[in-house]
Amino acid sequence: MAVQPASAAQTDLYWWGTHAAVDNNPGNGAPGWVWVYGTTHAETNGGAIVYQLFDGKTYELDAWGGQTASAYTSTPVKGFKACYSDFISGSWTNHCGGWHWFG
Repeated sequence: MAVQPASAAQTDLYWWGTHAAVDNNPGNGAPGWVWVYGTTHAETNGGAIVYQLFDGKTYELDAWGGQTASAYTSTPVKGFKACYSDFISGSWTNHCGGWHWFG
């Protein structure tokens, strides 16, 4: 897992205990970087960052409660949202806040 230090280009979102972050200038030559911390609220089991790249593709990165996950992206991130996740009726369900869009 790549842990990238916060930079001036980093944008953070919080949703019900989940913390999601995007950096479109991580300083290592990668076009972008995404990170998520999964919430530990008693009624949830983790978190996710859903993000769309400027090439139009949408991805999801998940983290268990109390854990983190990160990834470098192939193109800059166009927009993202933070979600908390729970396990309902045998399947995972994300409950997401609103999108944050970059220029």
